[in-house]
Amino acid sequence: MGRSELRAVASHLVQALLHDLKAEAWPLSREVPHWRAEARGQRDDARAAFTRSMAQREELEVAELYRRALRRMPGSIDGVPPLAVPTECPVTLDELLADEP
Repeated sequence: MGRSELRAVASHLVQALLHDLKAEAWPLSREVPHWRAEARGQRDDARAAFTRSMAQREELEVAELYRRALRRMPGSIDGVPPLAVPTECPVTLDELLADEP
């Protein structure tokens, strides 16, 4: 397992978290279905590249991935400020990587 594989999984997870955060922060946006689909796709890509040996690596610490996603949140969308979102990650790595029904 190389660093590039770890970075790829981390990047997919940050993007998934960011799209989920946008859907939560702007629940009335017409973009919500798109953001939810993007989040699912990013989690699928992360799951495909993930190996169990990666689980204990600090690059995949969910709290840090969540902080990275929070930093990427826009201040507003279409002039609308975001609703409050959790400041701490509400999901685990296993939950992020879980196969959705």
